[in-house]
Amino acid sequence: MSGSGRQGEGGESRRQRLVKAARQLLNQQPEAELSIRQVVRAAGLGLQEFSEFFRSKDELLVAVGQELLAELRGALLEARQRSLRSPDDEQRTREQFERAVRFIAANPAWFHLSVRSGAGTPSPLGRAERYAQGNLRQDLARELVDRGYPNETPADMRRLLMMADCYIAMTERLAQGHLEGWYPELDEILDVLVLFTRGPRDYRLAHRRNGGRPTPRSRP
Repeated sequence: MSGSGRQGEGGESRRQRLVKAARQLLNQQPEAELSIRQVVRAAGLGLQEFSEFFRSKDELLVAVGQELLAELRGALLEARQRSLRSPDDEQRTREQFERAVRFIAANPAWFHLSVRSGAGTPSPLGRAERYAQGNLRQDLARELVDRGYPNETPADMRRLLMMADCYIAMTERLAQGHLEGWYPELDEILDVLVLFTRGPRDYRLAHRRNGGRPTPRSRP
């Protein structure tokens, strides 16, 4: 079962070999064609050893997604910490987007699988993907708070979560365009992503100039 089986360094190593093999195979063939037998053969293990750690292919794919998400969050954290030291420096913001887009480009099979699985799929993989997206959303919302965005009221926090959703959606959509060949130039993608941070940044700066009081809404 996932997370069970033999404990200790040897047991963990066998589990990791299965996850690594699945990652490699997913970049060579569609997920629907991936079989447990292929994974255990590529990992140099047997079906009995697979069953010690995973009950199904879905559970293995969840583990693959969790590992990749942890890597992505780690890569973004480093860039985020540098960016927070200069919150108005667009080059630092650009570096954050670049980390995300390059990660997706390096893991196309996982990205396509996560997009399909996150679209309301009633499966362990779909639930894991929606949980992962929630973690990324919360990470971004916390970053916006750290950057000085208004966060005093429930309405403020809803706006931050909406902004986080927008950043995630834009990054994923343009990264998908990069993978599909619609937007081959990475620099152009990063230019557009940075461009869309300027409106929220103006909102933050206006709030600061207003002494932290609610920013007046513009009227048509």
